[in-house]
Amino acid sequence: MLADELDQLTYWQGIRANQIAEGKATNYTREQINKGDYVRIGGSWYEVARANQKTVSLITGYSWTRKADYAQIRDHRTTEEATTATSHGNTETQESVKTETSGAQEPAETFAQVQTDEEELTAEEADYADET
Repeated sequence: MLADELDQLTYWQGIRANQIAEGKATNYTREQINKGDYVRIGGSWYEVARANQKTVSLITGYSWTRKADYAQIRDHRTTEEATTATSHGNTETQESVKTETSGAQEPAETFAQVQTDEEELTAEEADYADET
């Protein structure tokens, strides 16, 4: 019985490793995400207010924060990466990086070039939203 469970665990760990290697899933953890970093949730970028054990708290530009599970994170930029990308005129990064933070202090002002509408979902995200 225990051997069967170990075999199943090994199997699913292999599936998960393949998903991560193929870019179909991410594997962000508290050890990688820090306060002040930026994460992409759906089509929007947010500044991290706090890295919790299972979730990240995100600055919303309002008087409250928003929480997101690590599995929801599509991309991650450290504060240093965000500042470096914009200071070197990386327009591709500037155009692709969006945030919901309004009236934010540096580096959010230089990092966020475009405001995005969260209702813009990819087909995959829309299918996922329909399933939940």
